[in-house]
Amino acid sequence: MVSITKSLSAETGIAPRQPRPLQRKDRAMTWHAVVTADLQGRILTQNHTAQRLILTYFEEEASDDSLPARVMRFADNERARLLSLRGAAAPNHSLRVEHDGQVLEVAIAIQSDGYVLTLREESDTPGNHQTRTLGLSKREAEVLHFVALGKTNWEIAIILGISRLTVGKHMEHILERLGVETRTAAAAVAIEARNAT
Repeated sequence: MVSITKSLSAETGIAPRQPRPLQRKDRAMTWHAVVTADLQGRILTQNHTAQRLILTYFEEEASDDSLPARVMRFADNERARLLSLRGAAAPNHSLRVEHDGQVLEVAIAIQSDGYVLTLREESDTPGNHQTRTLGLSKREAEVLHFVALGKTNWEIAIILGISRLTVGKHMEHILERLGVETRTAAAAVAIEARNAT
């Protein structure tokens, strides 16, 4: 894209969210992948992981040179939604596609001359089991998952892309909800819950 870094902010007053960098956070999370496309849906760049995910989740619509029809409809709808808001705060939406028990989440950053799509496949998201059995929020369950792996608040903050203070606040809520006083006790509860299945 000639000017992929241009944003729609001139048209909408909203700066689109930038896609998260490629990373592998944990065995339960699989790879992030990035695709750039012009406004007509022609793929300009994509990494190998993105190509594999598109072929897997959109096999009937997949093409080497253009976005699958479902993804293009999502991108066009998001662009129209942002244009209609004219500067109002806009929550980020994503497209979720299921295939063989796994989920692909497609997030979008809208540029003036095209789209940057971030694809993330989830197989067994960290903390899914704890969310159901321990009554934790999704983020609290993710934090507890990494605590049980022996990660520090600082490491968890980096892994989840949040501040160390936010991790600390989640830990306060986790300890309160689990009725324990230390992170070691919380980790033990998490491991026990995981082993109970």
